[in-house]
Amino acid sequence: MDFRVTPRVGINFATSELATQAAELQRTQQQISTGIRLHRPSDDPAAIRRSIVQKDKLSRLETHIESVSHVKARVGQAHVQLREAQQLFVRVRGIAQSASQATEPAEINALASELEGTLDQFISLANASDESGFLFAGTATQRQRFQVDRKNGVNGVHYTGTAANSDLHVTGDIPRQALI
Repeated sequence: MDFRVTPRVGINFATSELATQAAELQRTQQQISTGIRLHRPSDDPAAIRRSIVQKDKLSRLETHIESVSHVKARVGQAHVQLREAQQLFVRVRGIAQSASQATEPAEINALASELEGTLDQFISLANASDESGFLFAGTATQRQRFQVDRKNGVNGVHYTGTAANSDLHVTGDIPRQALI
């Protein structure tokens, strides 16, 4: 079979090549104007796959950042409560030192009343909560977990929470204890 090159074949070839170059120019101009290199999966299938994988990783990292921020806020709130409890311990020590020098029954009763008020403040701090529940309740965060037994005065304080720690789970890593 003979192939004969005529002027018509040359013109058809040139027209086809010009159309290909015009399409490439239009695609390049679109990439420049939008800043997006991949408009369709057929543009670069391997790059589309890498892009999807990166978007998934980014989404997981954003979730981890939100989780860490949430736990950081809870730990910060717990820290504030513990600092206030520390101040109450200082106050209790002062009351105890005053009680060792008290001689009058009225004075001793006043110190005992002050200690009961301090105990109520401790219970309030122990039952502190945020938008996620009670801070010092282990994993059972939906109800107050420290209760005062007040039969004929204060008989004790009962903890009804769990011994489990609140954990922070980050994918691909071991769980980290958030609140102990």
